[in-house]
Amino acid sequence: MSRRQSSKPITIERVAAALIKLAWLIERTPEGEKFLPLFERLENELAALQDKQDTMSRVRRLAALNNPQANPQLAPPQKTIST
Repeated sequence: MSRRQSSKPITIERVAAALIKLAWLIERTPEGEKFLPLFERLENELAALQDKQDTMSRVRRLAALNNPQANPQLAPPQKTIST
């Protein structure tokens, strides 16, 4: 059996929406508990996506501080050739 490839990217919004639907399924069906491992997996995926987003925000903030156009004093040193 092959997996179908989705053309949509995995996003925080899509994972959060899947968690809501899955929570409804787990709560309202007699066999719902069998989906708990999937729910936990999606929770972990959501946390990882949020962590990645937070990290990228910090990276962008720090990179902006070292933008030579915005702040020439923070530009990386120029290499000089000594003879």
